[in-house]
Amino acid sequence: MERRDFIKIIAAGSLTLLGKGFIGVRSGFPYQAALSVSTEELVGKEPPPLSGDSAHLKLRKLAFEAFSEMRKEARRDQIEIDAVSSYRDFAHQRRIWNRKFEAHIAEGLSSEEAIARIVKYSAIPGTSRHHWGTEADVIDAAARPQPKDDPLQRKYYEKGGPFEGLARWLRENASRYGFFQVYTDDPARNGFAYEPWHISLAELSIPLLKQFLEASIERYVVDKTVKGSRSFSREFLLRYNKHYGLGINRCLIPPEARPSCPKPHPDHEPSG
Repeated sequence: MERRDFIKIIAAGSLTLLGKGFIGVRSGFPYQAALSVSTEELVGKEPPPLSGDSAHLKLRKLAFEAFSEMRKEARRDQIEIDAVSSYRDFAHQRRIWNRKFEAHIAEGLSSEEAIARIVKYSAIPGTSRHHWGTEADVIDAAARPQPKDDPLQRKYYEKGGPFEGLARWLRENASRYGFFQVYTDDPARNGFAYEPWHISLAELSIPLLKQFLEASIERYVVDKTVKGSRSFSREFLLRYNKHYGLGINRCLIPPEARPSCPKPHPDHEPSG
C-alpha cells in the first residue's frame, strides 16, 4: 500500500491508568487532521462516503480498510470480528431513541427522567458517533454458543462469556490498527456506560469529534420528531456534549487535550 501522510501529534506527559477496558498504552498517535465534513454529515442527516461488505459493516473507506486488516489478523487466532452495527443515520438513531423514550414514558417516568435513563447507553439523535462512519459495535461470530438475545451486553464480554476472548484480543491488538474502545471501564470517566463492544478509528474520529464540538447542532437535534426534544435547551446540550461527548477514552479526545497514545500497526498504511 502507498504511504499516506499523517500529522503526528505527541502531547507532553505520560498516560495514567484508564481502567481495565482501555485498549493499548504506547507513545504517539497519528490522526487525519485535514478531514473536514459538513454539519449535516456530522449529525447523520447526510451520509458520508461508505465502504463495507455487509449490511452491518458500513464505514468510511479508511476505517473499513483498517477494520479488514484487523479482522484478518484476528482470524489467525480463531476470532471472527463481526460488526452488528456501524454507520447509523439520523433516522436510525431516532428510531432507537423514540422506542426507548416511549417505553420509559409508559413506565410512568417524566420526560426528563426518560431522557436521563436513555442516555446511559444511547445518544440523542444527531449526536451519535455512529453518524460519522468511524465506529463499529463488534462481536465474535466464531464464538460458541452465540447469545440468543441482544449480544451487546457486558456479561458476554466478561470472564466466562462467549466474547471474553474477543475482548482480550481487542485489548492486546486493536490499537495497532488504530482502533480504540470508546467507552472504557474507567471509574473516573463521565458519560455513557461501559461498552466493551464499541470501537472507533481514532485517526478519523478525533478530527470529527473536534468539528462536532465546535458545530452548531441545536437546529438538528431539537427536532419535533425526536421524542422529548422540547427538553433539549441550549444549556442542556452544552452540558450533554461536555459530559457525554468528552466522557470517552482519552486517546479519542482531540490531541491538544490528551496525552500520547498508540501508533497503528506498521502494516496499516492505508492507500492514498
